[in-house]
Amino acid sequence: MESQGSVLVVGQSAVASRLETTLDAGTVETRETAAAALEYLEANTKKIDCVVTGHDPPESDCFQLLTPSLAVPVVVAVSSGSSALATNVNRQGAARYIDLSTLDDEIAVLASAIRKARSSRSAGARGSGSNTSSGSTAQLDANRDHVEEFVSIISHELRTPVQKANSGVDLIAADCDSKYIGDVKDTLERMEELLDELISIVKYGDTVDETSAIDLETIVSETWPNAPNASLAVESSLPTVEAEESRLRQVFENLFRNALEHGSGKTDVWVGVIDHDHGSVAADTTAIYVADNGPGVAPEEREQVFEYGFTGSEGGTGLGLAIVDKIVAAFGWDIVVTESREGGARFEVRDIQTA
Repeated sequence: MESQGSVLVVGQSAVASRLETTLDAGTVETRETAAAALEYLEANTKKIDCVVTGHDPPESDCFQLLTPSLAVPVVVAVSSGSSALATNVNRQGAARYIDLSTLDDEIAVLASAIRKARSSRSAGARGSGSNTSSGSTAQLDANRDHVEEFVSIISHELRTPVQKANSGVDLIAADCDSKYIGDVKDTLERMEELLDELISIVKYGDTVDETSAIDLETIVSETWPNAPNASLAVESSLPTVEAEESRLRQVFENLFRNALEHGSGKTDVWVGVIDHDHGSVAADTTAIYVADNGPGVAPEEREQVFEYGFTGSEGGTGLGLAIVDKIVAAFGWDIVVTESREGGARFEVRDIQTA
């Protein structure tokens, strides 16, 4: 078993003392400034296997430590962060960015980040010069951590002001009768919807790590929103498919929302399995459709409809169907849009592997 080196904590003496009792291996060294830390590292590179730094320039400037020449993973742990700082830190190659003010058990989270950074470094060292996947796996883990942190920042720093604005508008509405209040509320709701969809784009990557057998009938039933003046008909027995449940739910939520947003009058939606005698269904796969009686998608727009930013309705985000396409592709499936029997849109999800 490899012995653990020391952790160097920069400009965070209180954090250092708490870490020393939490980390299961190695010792904790401290330096008050980035300059002092760099001087210490130059003489003790082999002794240190992870650096933890705050960001309180000029003395404790994390960017002085985020240099390609420093062959030690750097975890940036700040007492009060921002989305701009997080973005810049991650771009400069930090092993992890942590805003301690957003966490209930910040030391446990920091200790976990240190263990992952150490693991990533040792995996990279073992993998260098050999044909193994350990370095790639460690990099994937690090990328996943960055994504989770970014999602957390979006949720905290962008959603909170929108929620506060919503509350303020409600208070104003109690004392003021103005036609503009409704417009502001609509705008804030649209912003919240955009935030949800942006988080989905960041969260749902191009690959799926784990899948399981998912009952499609249950997913369809639970994601249908039971909207007024709308009906859902499941026209055939739906299969059990191999997928990741939360992403599969997002697919149907977005397809149903798309039908409801584009419908006028009563919206009818049909879901069913495409017969194998249909030319588009391969013998060893299944395919399903989600169709509606809305205005449909013009033939010349059927490729564009899955592009980010494309929307066929006023007030649409142009993200919902792009997210569907991204998730479907991650599953290894395919999706196309055609015309339904009522002249509306018919989305066909093909190449689905059954469980």
